Amino acid sequence: MAEATILLRDNKTIAAPAKGEVERKLTVWELLWNDGFVRKSVIIIFLAVAWEVYGTILDNPLLFPTFHDTILTMFEKVRDGTIPDRRANPKGRHRVRRGDLQKLAAPPAHPYDPDADAQDIARLRRKL
Repeated sequence: MAEATILLRDNKTIAAPAKGEVERKLTVWELLWNDGFVRKSVIIIFLAVAWEVYGTILDNPLLFPTFHDTILTMFEKVRDGTIPDRRANPKGRHRVRRGDLQKLAAPPAHPYDPDADAQDIARLRRKL
């Protein structure tokens, strides 16, 4: 077997200072890119553009609608109440109208009557 040898470097090469930039000012683009909100926004915009381009090239709205059509449909369905209704009551259609909410928010016109309440509950149970 061969003998192990240890090679040592000169101290002059180790102690020599490294030449180059230690600190420099970041550019505006680097400062913006360091912000997580900007990075995530750029990624989301890129994905939306890719979605729109692919949907336009495919030209089949049933298979893959464009991003624009999807956003318009979602806005429409939220506005007319279809999406909130299905989220709250997935098996049936139940709409909450403005008048119903106003009745709930209004103070009661008469004091609470437990007998009348019990009669109403019994009447509703008979309907079921």
